[in-house]
Amino acid sequence: MINGMEIVDFHCHIGAWPQYGMFDDVDDMLRAMDATGVDQACVFDVFHGDHRRGNDEVARVTRAHPDRFIGFAFVTPHYPEEITDELNRAFDSLGMRAIKIYPPYFDRPVTDPAWASVFEFANHRRLTVISHTWGGDTKCDPMLFVTLAAQYPQVRWVMGHAGGPPTGRESAKRAALAHPSIFLEICSSFRNPGAIEDLIAAVGADRVVFGSDMPLFDPAIHVGRILLCNATQEEKRNMLGGNARSLLS
Repeated sequence: MINGMEIVDFHCHIGAWPQYGMFDDVDDMLRAMDATGVDQACVFDVFHGDHRRGNDEVARVTRAHPDRFIGFAFVTPHYPEEITDELNRAFDSLGMRAIKIYPPYFDRPVTDPAWASVFEFANHRRLTVISHTWGGDTKCDPMLFVTLAAQYPQVRWVMGHAGGPPTGRESAKRAALAHPSIFLEICSSFRNPGAIEDLIAAVGADRVVFGSDMPLFDPAIHVGRILLCNATQEEKRNMLGGNARSLLS
């Protein structure tokens, strides 16, 4: 918490990814959270081919630190016959609160039928789905989610990275303007000056969500982007934690 504002990080990973120097060190994540005032972090597995193993890893962390970490379920579209059972297990037995998907890493566009059972599950339970998005990527450009938002109206859709580079950010803004259930999360989006203000001006601070991509990035970077942006205290409060709480309700 900073200046009386709760901070909920909506985009963090559990697991190791040596390609980017990301190692599985929960204690290091907790130290970073304490240093930057992050009250809770939403965590999901990083790219396991075995979704059961990945969700078990997330549950291990959330059970060890239930006051600090919130678990998001992860599934792979390569085993569509397992998806519904695994999501039922993740939510009913492991206590997951939302779903994270990675279309480009599994080489399946978000519009591929292999994802349908994920979205049907989320729609039935009125869940939030956060996806990796990147402008121009045929598997996860933000505009691909507009049709899904209409097809699954009970799902809240969070565009991870807000589409990434400035061109992707334009796509993310168009998507959010096209459907009210689409939200924009800021981690790893290009940090050119005025980017946060640009998102607020386009879609309103009530649909901009703080995330850091920890442990790939220090959360201080993105906390600072919001604390120092040209926005009201109430807008900053919503972006740092209020919107996340609404998405998890």
